[in-house]
Amino acid sequence: MIKVAESKELIVEFGENGIPFIEPVEEARLEYSLSTDGSLQLEGNKDGLLLLARAIVGMAHCEREDGFHIHLDDLYDLNESNASITISKGTDE
Repeated sequence: MIKVAESKELIVEFGENGIPFIEPVEEARLEYSLSTDGSLQLEGNKDGLLLLARAIVGMAHCEREDGFHIHLDDLYDLNESNASITISKGTDE
């Protein structure tokens, strides 16, 4: 038997300038590490993972093409190691 999870809604708001507005969540925590084989491991609490999801969806739908990017570490106190987490959108080529 397969259970289908209830669908959830992820809302991303955009400002007048087309930049996604990702509301701060004080309890958000998100850490990352790279293994020796180069794979990326993300670990976070619910708020941190949802913040990352909104940032990724926001960048995917961002219409700006001027190199805009999001520094999650500068906007939010996400991790104890002060690791840099930056999200940017490449070209659609």
